[in-house]
Amino acid sequence: MACSCLSWAEYTSALTHYWREAKSDRLISSAREIEDPTERLAFVDIALQPPHASAIRVWAAHDEAVQAIQIEADEERRALTADAFFAAGSATVGMYLLVG
Repeated sequence: MACSCLSWAEYTSALTHYWREAKSDRLISSAREIEDPTERLAFVDIALQPPHASAIRVWAAHDEAVQAIQIEADEERRALTADAFFAAGSATVGMYLLVG
């Protein structure tokens, strides 16, 4: 009977793509659904800093394929965070203009 085992490269590729989808892309999508930018920032702070994030970073330091996926995820997280900060700041400035 032939083994249907994955090679190490196939396994690591599947694992990192799973991490990207389940632990980054889905959470970013959920965060974008939160209208209030302050609540969105709170969600990002908690949801996008899971305990295994350090393990991915250590792995990425030793594997270029993992590093590429980690960099893409970081760029999307930075953009989401920057957008939320900008929206929160714009709302605060707007309130200062209205209130005086």
